[in-house]
Amino acid sequence: MIFSQLNTLLTPLFSHPDTRSPIAPGMASPITTTCRIRFWNSLALASILVLTGCGGGGGDGGHGSTDTMAPNPPVIDTVAGDDTINAAEQTSVISGSGEAHASVRLTLASNIRTAQVDGTAVFGIHGTGSWSYTLTADDISAMGEGAETISATQTDTGGNTSAAQTRNITINTAAPGINTVAGDDIINATEQTGTITGSGPVSTNMTLTLGTGNPRLITTDSSGTWSYSLIAADITAMAQGAETL
Repeated sequence: MIFSQLNTLLTPLFSHPDTRSPIAPGMASPITTTCRIRFWNSLALASILVLTGCGGGGGDGGHGSTDTMAPNPPVIDTVAGDDTINAAEQTSVISGSGEAHASVRLTLASNIRTAQVDGTAVFGIHGTGSWSYTLTADDISAMGEGAETISATQTDTGGNTSAAQTRNITINTAAPGINTVAGDDIINATEQTGTITGSGPVSTNMTLTLGTGNPRLITTDSSGTWSYSLIAADITAMAQGAETL
């Protein structure tokens, strides 16, 4: 009666058929509905499922198992706190979670990296674990500046590979730069309203200092470029002669 009630209660909770039998040899298997538990949060529930023989189909529950079901896609956590990698975060750790003991394949532009999910399986039931990968300069170079989509799949111990999980991030590591001013770095009388251009981290506010006490706000666009048009006050602040911007 107890097993019958458990069967009625627990069978609807599982919708993925499988021939895996996570019970000990010789244990009765009153629940005949096949199922596989990949992610669980309650040891008590897991123990009940083991004791009631979830996945047997009769007899002694079977001495072997077959795993043909692909795992869920792995989780990719937020990268660098805000999904934007700046100059100081180029060796950030990309981390996430997945099925215990699975192998994670992480795609960073043209670079393919691997990581291993830790964690344990209890009574043959698949638990979850965590994985991580530390970025290198080559990864940053491969992804380039600006928007990037990274992806990850996981392959379980049975050789089954999941669908891909993706995360959109931004690479924002470029140092500020100033292009040649007025063609030769000399501003003459006809060039006093010329445009100064440069580059920097994408979509970033920066300060361009022209002379003493004359800061100007500049903002890079989505491609990492910026420009500023000189005004009379800038020329006055810089005065005649050599000047460092």
